[in-house]
Amino acid sequence: TKKLGLEGFAELKVLLKLNQKSSQEIDEEFIHRVCDSDIQIINHYRNYDFTPIIKMLEQSPTIYAYGTGMFQKSFNKEFQRLFMHADRWVRLIEGAGEFEVALNSMKAGDTVVIVSSSGENDYLEDKYDLLNLKGVHILSFTNSANNSLAYASDYNIATELTKERFHDQFYFDNIVTMYIPLKLLFAKYINYQVSKYEDDQVIDS
Repeated sequence: TKKLGLEGFAELKVLLKLNQKSSQEIDEEFIHRVCDSDIQIINHYRNYDFTPIIKMLEQSPTIYAYGTGMFQKSFNKEFQRLFMHADRWVRLIEGAGEFEVALNSMKAGDTVVIVSSSGENDYLEDKYDLLNLKGVHILSFTNSANNSLAYASDYNIATELTKERFHDQFYFDNIVTMYIPLKLLFAKYINYQVSKYEDDQVIDS
């Protein structure tokens, strides 16, 4: 306590209590920010009109999905898993070599789903014009709407990425919130299909 310039142990205990209270307040604010971030994205995409994207996916003869990293590939597997239940099969592209092969097979009206955190990728940038010439649609998921991939896409779904340091040693980012619009896209896709089926039944009757 003397080395710290304190009068004694009692003063040290007071400082420790104050520090503990401050840390708890920081934790509380951090938790609120995490929750608020998810709530904002939910509220935004709850009211988002996915209809043009749904129609594009529905009319695409083939849907491809390409991701530029571990999280992005995991995201695409979830995309594939969800739409499998709607009888839409998504072809996963695992790497640049496979992308070259798939690119040769892509035809007008197909859709390629591209997931990228930054939306900046030199390899992909060289392919946007060719995809456009072939008439292949691009649906992108990024963490910002201000990037090369978003601009090249027919439709871009963006969730603003925040990254911060807390407790002076841990880093946190909200990249997993990208799953929120995916889930809502799928839910609205199902609703669209059900409504379309019910309309057809009314016409038939």
